[in-house]
Amino acid sequence: MKFRQKTPQQEYKLIQNDTFDFFETKKYLESLITKSLNHFKLTKIIQRKLMIEILSDIPIAIKKFLANKDNAKKRIKFSLYFTWYISQRINSIKNIKRK
Repeated sequence: MKFRQKTPQQEYKLIQNDTFDFFETKKYLESLITKSLNHFKLTKIIQRKLMIEILSDIPIAIKKFLANKDNAKKRIKFSLYFTWYISQRINSIKNIKRK
């Protein structure tokens, strides 16, 4: 599954017009999350747990992203912004090893 990036304008429109549970945004970012997790030696259980935790971070990240008006002015991509949330969850795992 390959992550197909949208333009900053497309991402901004997606997150602004998504449902209250951000279903479409989660679907869009799922391949990015999977790609990120696949860089590490993780058991299937840990990988699934991290996926759930990271997906639960999306509404929080969107609210913070939209609250910062500079993000829209600077045309910052939400997917790039969200990689910080992914890295924080991955870094929370002790003794993690890269593939």
